Amino acid sequence: MRGWDPKTKAEIVGKAGHGDEPGRDPRGRSAGDQLTKVLRNQPVLTIRQPVFSQADATQRAEALLKAKAEQFLKGEGETIGLPELRPDRNIALKGLGERFSKTYYMEQTVHRFDEGGYRTRFKVKETTL
Repeated sequence: MRGWDPKTKAEIVGKAGHGDEPGRDPRGRSAGDQLTKVLRNQPVLTIRQPVFSQADATQRAEALLKAKAEQFLKGEGETIGLPELRPDRNIALKGLGERFSKTYYMEQTVHRFDEGGYRTRFKVKETTL
């Protein structure tokens, strides 16, 4: 996050990088940590916005990193109708292999009755690997 302090005539730079994102897995790994293993050059996103202090710039950079991290791993599925599946809750998914069998945040659910019976579709997201 880059801004300019007109009083001191100096650039204000707020930074956040892998390791700063919330939602690390129990082993302490984050999605950003995994990306560093597979990418030769680390991606950099530079945003120019009005910021009023170093703390403000850092806080905005961390908020942007959090928003990007929350979009890192998403999925959806369908199961027999389960009325307890509702948005804004966590769900443990198993049988997806060691890396992906864990707890996810449920973003959306759709409960449907039709000729096939009662079914529930859901969308989940996760910020860690």
